[in-house]
Amino acid sequence: MRLLLFALALVAALLAAVHLVRARSRPDDGAASSPIPRTGRPFGFRVEARLEEVSERNPDYESSRFTVVLRDAKGREVETPEIRLELGGVPLDYRVAGGNYYDRHPSYRLRDDSGFRFEPDTAWELVARRGEEAPLPVARIRSPKPMGLESLRVPTTHPRGEDLAVAWSGLAQPVDLLVTRTLAFTDEHGNRGFIEGGPNGDDALRRRIGSRGLALPDGRMTIPASYFADVGEKPVASIRLELTARGEGGFLCPVLEPSTVAAERRIALPVEVVDARAR
Repeated sequence: MRLLLFALALVAALLAAVHLVRARSRPDDGAASSPIPRTGRPFGFRVEARLEEVSERNPDYESSRFTVVLRDAKGREVETPEIRLELGGVPLDYRVAGGNYYDRHPSYRLRDDSGFRFEPDTAWELVARRGEEAPLPVARIRSPKPMGLESLRVPTTHPRGEDLAVAWSGLAQPVDLLVTRTLAFTDEHGNRGFIEGGPNGDDALRRRIGSRGLALPDGRMTIPASYFADVGEKPVASIRLELTARGEGGFLCPVLEPSTVAAERRIALPVEVVDARAR
């Protein structure tokens, strides 16, 4: 009897361990990527496909972009004017941009007048066409769930020396919050300039909202007053909050590794930092 109980306890422990490992191995970004197929008609390139929509308070800054770069096995960008790509039946514009010296950077992009609309929670197929060959479905991309400017609530201005309350609501999936700051300075000639912080800066703040595929629809956090303090002789002129939701992507045919396909929806809100007396 004791041996039976011990065996049952051991099996239960093993099952719990397997469950824990699987939970930890699941993606925590609200997105999913399928393995690259090993069989079928191949598309012999490394593919970098990215769909994104960015919204700011000023509607003039709203933008939707879809870009595809094709590379060879060594990672070099490949010029392929003979290949036509379509996203959801909308033809992409092939272009080759020039760089320094003899650099050339070929890519496929949506034209501004293409009529393509970034809709939430919607799937599109990326299809390749070459000559008289049959169309080749290369990838499927699904946009994130709905997220609008109302999902992130922060003021347009904030007095330095005070904590800043940041609130979010109505989130339908896990998202990432990034906070960066811009410093002001005056050079020896009296000219005023700015140093913009980036996502990889030491002073960037990051917050994961939701986890394990589960959304945290409503909540709030506080950015401490110390984040708005001068850095040396450089005051903080503004901060920028970006809320990013990621969709799903997967390849439908064999492609070279590492290939990527991604869809993002991003809300970007700047906050001007002012002296308390000027508020």
